[in-house]
Amino acid sequence: MINKRVVADLVAAYKKGFNEWWGSESHKLQALKEFTENWDLSSDDFVGMYDKATASADRLLPADKSFPGGMISCMARMNRERTVEAFTVLYDEGKPLAERIDNFKNCLDRLLSHFAVDNPNWVLHYKESQSFTAWLFLRYPSKYYLYQQEHAADFAAWLGSNLRMTSSSRGADLAAVYAFFDELNAILREDAELVELNRQLLAKWGLPDDNLHTITWDLSCWFARSGYRASMTCCTC
Repeated sequence: MINKRVVADLVAAYKKGFNEWWGSESHKLQALKEFTENWDLSSDDFVGMYDKATASADRLLPADKSFPGGMISCMARMNRERTVEAFTVLYDEGKPLAERIDNFKNCLDRLLSHFAVDNPNWVLHYKESQSFTAWLFLRYPSKYYLYQQEHAADFAAWLGSNLRMTSSSRGADLAAVYAFFDELNAILREDAELVELNRQLLAKWGLPDDNLHTITWDLSCWFARSGYRASMTCCTC
């Protein structure tokens, strides 16, 4: 159970430096805007479409962008149909999330196994849980969150959650992480000032309402990098 008092204190500090923080984190919104405007799974030129849609998403998609030329682009050049099928599976909102994530990973593993014949050192392992959640967030920003395990673990513990964060990309594990963020999101949406700040931020980028989902996962990044925890620990000494 998340401690609401701890959340309130954290959000109060977050709001004080909101504009300055987002001035340095604009790549997240740029990536979201470009994906929203360019994603088209039916495109005949899937590689060109994908590269354009994710042009600013390097920092959000480490498992993809760590590959020379981009993992997905390389796979699509090798087998467009199977690559499109993988994303069709991931984005099928009519099926359970955990099942879709596992099937998506299996699709990529099969593609990679064929591609690795000529590139035996290329393996799907580097921060794949973040990339999987990034693809979901970029496609449905009002429903999903981006999960960065190295940030979220300490963040969840600070908020009083007993969730054990995982580096696993198993569907069931990531679904549990989403449940944590959903609980936090419900608390955050009670803050009218934060909701308005979010509305203004998205409007500036021409983005639709996202039910405060971007800010929900962004708080874990801010917590990790802002020095907030150190300042609070100092104040209690």
